Amino acid sequence: MRTLLLSLGTSAVLLSPLAHAADLDIVEAPMAGDFSGAYVAARIAGAFSPDTNFNLTVVPTNIINDYEQLGFGGALAVGYEFGLGSNIALRGELEGGLISTEVKSHTLAALATTLSGAAAFGTTEITYGMVNAAVDYDFGNGFKPFVSGGIGLAEVNFKNHGVGLAAPVGPLGPGNVTAMNDKDSGLAWQIGGGVGYAIDEQVTLEAGYRYFQVNDINLTAVDGTVTNVPIKQHQVMLGVRYGF
Repeated sequence: MRTLLLSLGTSAVLLSPLAHAADLDIVEAPMAGDFSGAYVAARIAGAFSPDTNFNLTVVPTNIINDYEQLGFGGALAVGYEFGLGSNIALRGELEGGLISTEVKSHTLAALATTLSGAAAFGTTEITYGMVNAAVDYDFGNGFKPFVSGGIGLAEVNFKNHGVGLAAPVGPLGPGNVTAMNDKDSGLAWQIGGGVGYAIDEQVTLEAGYRYFQVNDINLTAVDGTVTNVPIKQHQVMLGVRYGF
């Protein structure tokens, strides 16, 4: 009998915390995609630029600009994330940035001549402001792939594009000759995607790719010749977002 009472007493002691725990409210972790809030972002970019070209009349030729393999830039953004539930979030943001690429060579098409090294110079800078939207999918393990797009305005600046001529070509040279030093603004747009990784509830790292284009850029060469210059880039972006 004494053994039975001792056993019952021990069982009561062991079961008491469990009974108390059953009375507590169970706190569930918020579902991915339920978060909403503002954020800021900083990004760095590597840009791959296809050739551009413009015309000269004083020496009738088309000048083809070949760029270094990689241009560089950066961007800052402020946005808001809307949690839609079911692991999905929608982000809207304002982004401003600058991309700069250096000329590698100039080809004077009519003369079948390519000048490079110290004989070719110039920088193309793109300063832009865009309204972007992105859709994120949260796998629940920190990884959040996304697709994105944006539209805005960009200024394209062909800074001191020119060549070094050892001998005169028509009325140009010898010496360093600037063929284009002009800028214009046009409609910019981008589309791409990438993946984010949430370090914690506030900080998310991101890596992505986007195709970037600026339309209706009309640039005037030093001799007054106007050329419509399509601007296209492939951009690889690395960045960090901080949520509030």
